[in-house]
Amino acid sequence: SPTMRCNLKCVGCYAGEYTRKDDLPLDVINSIISQGKELGTYLYTILGGEPFIREDLFEIYKKHKDCAFQVFTNGTLIDEEMVKKIKDCANVMPVLSVEGFEKETDERRGKGVYQKLMNTMDLLRENKIPFGFSVTYTRLNAETVTDEKFLDMLINKGAIFGWYFLYMPVGREPSTELMATPEQRKKLGEFVRWARENKPIWPMDFWNDAPFVTGCIAGGRRYVHINHKGEVEPCIFLHFSGGNIKDKPLIKILKSPLFTTIRKFQPFNKNLLMPCEIIDEPKVFRYIYKKTKPQATDLDADLIANDETLMKNLDEYSKNVSKIYKDIWEKEPVFERYRNYIKEIMEEKKKKLNQEALEKRKRYEEILKRKEEKEVAEKIN
Repeated sequence: SPTMRCNLKCVGCYAGEYTRKDDLPLDVINSIISQGKELGTYLYTILGGEPFIREDLFEIYKKHKDCAFQVFTNGTLIDEEMVKKIKDCANVMPVLSVEGFEKETDERRGKGVYQKLMNTMDLLRENKIPFGFSVTYTRLNAETVTDEKFLDMLINKGAIFGWYFLYMPVGREPSTELMATPEQRKKLGEFVRWARENKPIWPMDFWNDAPFVTGCIAGGRRYVHINHKGEVEPCIFLHFSGGNIKDKPLIKILKSPLFTTIRKFQPFNKNLLMPCEIIDEPKVFRYIYKKTKPQATDLDADLIANDETLMKNLDEYSKNVSKIYKDIWEKEPVFERYRNYIKEIMEEKKKKLNQEALEKRKRYEEILKRKEEKEVAEKIN
């Protein structure tokens, strides 16, 4: 997230409080990508704020022609001049955020934003620029964004892929009230899998598609998030730092206690449809939080690990999701190979933990033995 600045003032968003001085410097962004390439990473997601508010980022896109950049955007700053720049780079894929149809989008983002978004999609399609869409899936828009008509509209506009993200109880004053219900979450998974089989578009579900990447990918297992201050976070939704990229190389941060502990516990659940340590296995993150004592990067980040009401609500949510997803995970043919895989992983993890316990016991016995030998020697002397 190279900037948190934005040209819109969406309901519940605090991006309007940020200024240019809060941006991540261009030389730091260049270093991040160079370090990433050394580790074999060539796909970068650019978030915000509104990334296209920073036109200097086109210098980065052009410099790193061997990388692909998917840029999550509200779409309102993309005009004909911006389209020329995107086309000239040939490695930038805009991902346009949409809340539903006009009513849902304008209620959240402001009057007229939906129509601007539709115009932007037309402009991108006419210029043959590949683009996708992004939806934050909430209790309120769940029915709208899983309606076939909604997807058909995006297909007709030219979108070729899309992302569905569950609304997460993070950020300032986190609450579970807007979270999709377990039943709505289940419906989303079914809709996305159906759409991939029946529509000329490739929607993806950051949670229900977790089995295909064998669970949570955060903490450096497959990705990290770097915020506008340079703090390297395990996940876009987990606002704690493993270190600052301005002070330490990425490889060192990946070996920090927070990141290594998260990877040690992955996958967090033998049911890969419940991959998340925040909403699916909240007790796991609480343990990691107590063990590693990470530095919070957001004002209310610590609440997910110490606010009684929020913790109680997340525990209840997790329990209800588990009831619904148990049969789906155990019986759906599409997940068979992943069920077999997770059994092997869990067995391997069990053996490793047993081995670690034996080694600890052995070291403890050696310490006791040396202590006894020392006591005997002292008595003799």
